[in-house]
Amino acid sequence: MVVMPLLRDPLRDPPYSNRDHDTQQLAVKNIQSSQKKYKANYNCQASNKQFQVGDWVLVKFPQEETGASRKLSRPWHGPYRV
Repeated sequence: MVVMPLLRDPLRDPPYSNRDHDTQQLAVKNIQSSQKKYKANYNCQASNKQFQVGDWVLVKFPQEETGASRKLSRPWHGPYRV
């Protein structure tokens, strides 16, 4: 018979104690902080494209053709005139 040790003492740490709640709140705060950083970094690099009538553009179709290898598929189609 194998006995597994407990990671917490059930007499001193009731289930879902304040420690667990505090740990969850800290994790949520860290996740939100990371998401704000990623969003700010992405928005610095992204640019808003403006097209005029008569411009030539390529159109990306994300769905692949059936039966074709994804590596060999061509997601960009065109050029098309706006």
